[in-house]
This record gives sequence, structure tokens and C-alpha cells, in this order.
Amino acid sequence: ELYPDSVFDHPAKMQMYLVKAVMDYYTSPRDKVLDPFGGTGTTALMALYGREVTLIELEQVFVDLLLEVRKKWRAEVDADFTLLAGDSRQVIKGLPAESYNLVFTSPPYANLQVGKVQTEFTGQLLEEKARMMQYGSSAAHPQNFGRLNQFLFNNSMSVIYREVARVLKPGESILVLLKTKCEQERGIITQWK
Repeated sequence: ELYPDSVFDHPAKMQMYLVKAVMDYYTSPRDKVLDPFGGTGTTALMALYGREVTLIELEQVFVDLLLEVRKKWRAEVDADFTLLAGDSRQVIKGLPAESYNLVFTSPPYANLQVGKVQTEFTGQLLEEKARMMQYGSSAAHPQNFGRLNQFLFNNSMSVIYREVARVLKPGESILVLLKTKCEQERGIITQWK
């Protein structure tokens, strides 16, 4: 109820219960959390539990969505998070060293073969298809990691990881949620790729 319905139409939504479990295990109230790929703002949930959350987001459709979430939260639950719009490779360089207790993110997937892969969207996000199809469309921002081939993606992520090491407090953690594919047969997961 704290997110617009369109958030749940996103094809790669981070699981909310996972965010809560990560928060409980890795953080304490007033800890600072960074997500360099903010997307629809699932990591912002930690702000509802007293964490200081910073999201970085490149795609304007998600920036607009996060602004809507922020407005709703300020009005209904007196919670807030910081939103920094732009290319995470550049924005993160402006953050202070050793200032975050946790970095938790799910980066876009590399080499989505722009123009060849189509992902179907539903609900309100269908209306934004021309602007936000970073999962397989030339409509995505030119700096979107999903438009990069594997080599450029790896180089870009190395920039992120170096900067994450700089902004994390000593001894703190980075958690990266990566896409996995499970094949299911007769209700039993048989293989992870």
C-alpha cells in the first residue's frame, strides 16, 4: 500500500521480504544504506525502519516513480529517503568516503541485445514502454548498463565496485542481487543457472 500499483508491474522487482531480511541481518536503526541502481525503490523500505536510505537512479521513468513514492510516504507515514538522479558511475563519486553501513543493489543485466529482446509490461508501466524499456529497447538511456555489452558492463561495474569500497565504512558489506534462473519440473526446482 505504500507503493503505487505500477511498481509491481516491473519485470525484475526485488523481493520485499528479502530486503527486510537483509536489513534485519546487516543493519541497525540509523545505519546508512546505498542502492546505486534504485529502480522502483524496494530498498527504500529500510527507511520505514529507521535506516537512512540513498537511491541512485538513471532512468527518468523510475525517478518519477520514486518521487511519487517519496511524496506518498511523506504524507502517510512520515518516512523519507534520498534520491539522486543520474548515472551511478558518476553520482557515487560525489558521495563521502566511509559513510555507508551497507550497499544493497540489483544491477541491470548486461548485454540485453537492445532491439532484439522484448519484455512485455502491464498496467501503468505499459504506457511508459517507449521511455523505460531498458530491458531490451533503444528507448533506454544511452548510459543504462543494460545496453552495454559484457566487456563494457564489466568495466562499468568495476567503477561501481571501486566506489562502493570507498564509500563503505571499514568492515561493512555490499550485497549484490544477481539474476538467477531456476528450471522447475513437477513443482521441484531441478537446476539453478
